[in-house]
Amino acid sequence: MGEGAGAGSESASVAEAEVAANEKIRVAAENRSDRINISDHFIYTKAGVAEIINIQPLGNKAKPYQVKQIRNLILKYKLAR
Repeated sequence: MGEGAGAGSESASVAEAEVAANEKIRVAAENRSDRINISDHFIYTKAGVAEIINIQPLGNKAKPYQVKQIRNLILKYKLAR
């Protein structure tokens, strides 16, 4: 057994966490939820916007690439007022 057994169970738990996260996202999207939290991630959906926004803060700020992604979606879907 040794190291291989531990590595297999670790990857299984990672896979289970991914499935659980994907299920939460799917349910949120189907119910048109605006926001769900998974661990330290904030996941946003909006009716009429195909993309799902996933923000994982860096301290108390968003990561720069995430800000750029959100800005691009605001422009793409003309969400600015």
